Amino acid sequence: MASSINFRQINVPEDLPALAALKNTYFQDRNLNRTTTAERQQQLMAYPGHDAANDNCLALLDDGRTLVGHIWLWQQTAQRTVLDLTVHPRWTQHGVGQRLLEWGIRRAREQGSQYLDVQYPIALYEQIALVQQNGFNPLGTYLNASLPASVELPPLDWPEGYTLKPYSEVNDIGLYTQAMNRSYGDQWGHMSDASDEIVAQSFEHYPPENVFLLFDADALVCGVVRVQVDEANATYAIDAPGLTPGHRQPELYRALLLYALHILRNNQPSPAPISLDSWGDANSSVATFWQLGFECKYHALGYRYYL
Repeated sequence: MASSINFRQINVPEDLPALAALKNTYFQDRNLNRTTTAERQQQLMAYPGHDAANDNCLALLDDGRTLVGHIWLWQQTAQRTVLDLTVHPRWTQHGVGQRLLEWGIRRAREQGSQYLDVQYPIALYEQIALVQQNGFNPLGTYLNASLPASVELPPLDWPEGYTLKPYSEVNDIGLYTQAMNRSYGDQWGHMSDASDEIVAQSFEHYPPENVFLLFDADALVCGVVRVQVDEANATYAIDAPGLTPGHRQPELYRALLLYALHILRNNQPSPAPISLDSWGDANSSVATFWQLGFECKYHALGYRYYL
């Protein structure tokens, strides 16, 4: 049956409504409690360094209209490409995912990447089996957690010898880049060799006043935490704190996370949920989420294919 399927590049924006519909069907079938829109897919096509025409592949039936599969690649750094693969639930046993994944591996090699990463919710056994069968190796855990509006925050208990400064006060992109690479570079799901240019692009999502750099007693940067405030949509989020390897004490991680939570609560007209994303954090760090009252909303496993 897979022989009746054609594969081609995406056309933007013409294919985006059908792509959003495909993904929403997939989300609903897999009980992922997620939705998307053509506008959101447009944003993904415009990621820095993403070439929409060459980094997407569609699988369609012979009628040329019925979309049954899609793969999206993003070369996040010179070494790392990430992928997102969606197959219509009715077509999961017809080789569509296998052919799209093979296309993605070829494309990542063309990009010159060293490895290809993907993450899947722990309940998606078929997708996990597909990447494992194709030589992907497990990396670690991704979590999305939410702090309910009803949870009261404990007071800050800041460890002695550490100072936290907003980027708007530091205003040194090289120092910001150093903080990001050293704090997250050895954790999967993060950039390990980000350039000043790539880090500067993140100001679109994390403005300078919402980026906080941590300094030790010798005034050396040793950590970072970033928050997002969208008052119009009443959404508030934290990019999980990062600490350089020599400073990864649980109490310091907790203090950095708690500081970000207080910043967000202070920006809320009334208490609202706070979202947090975590890639590859230590068990002691993840334990802090639950101790502070976070609830797990999404749990996925990361896999990597070395090219």
